[in-house]
Amino acid sequence: MDCNSWKLRVGGSQLVALEWSAMKTNPEQPMDVQTEEGQGHLKRVDMRPRVVMLDDCAQVLQLLSSVLWDCWPQGTIVACTDSHKAWEELQRTPPELFITDLTHGGISGIELLARLAEQDVRYPIVVLSGNLHQLESEVRHAAGPKLKVSCWAKPINGAEFGRVIKQFLEQNT
Repeated sequence: MDCNSWKLRVGGSQLVALEWSAMKTNPEQPMDVQTEEGQGHLKRVDMRPRVVMLDDCAQVLQLLSSVLWDCWPQGTIVACTDSHKAWEELQRTPPELFITDLTHGGISGIELLARLAEQDVRYPIVVLSGNLHQLESEVRHAAGPKLKVSCWAKPINGAEFGRVIKQFLEQNT
């Protein structure tokens, strides 16, 4: 049986992370689950390649999720509106791709890039911003020479963005 599922994790009244993955389940095979400490609920342990996205606008995350889902249905998408939760996700399990906006509350996109550069991460990073023309040199400086960063000015063309993201994912999975 094929199914699409959204996994919501809510902290207080704020959407913290949204995971969307295509799951193929076999009724004869038990589903692997683990308890999230403190949450009291079960979720599927999913070893599929992951994309972590960060934007403070849930509508942007929904749009990006749709684009990603169209070009890469076999993966898991972790969409975060909270920069601290995104950082936790990046530390918990490195993704195959990280997509971030630059301006949001908490840890700034520039600070996240600087932290990732210090850790010498190997996965590609896509930066989206409506203020890219003002911030691109700061992005490049924070990323340094080792991070693989692609910068996109908002608004984006969904079809073109999907093609580029698919290429990133095919090269890194």
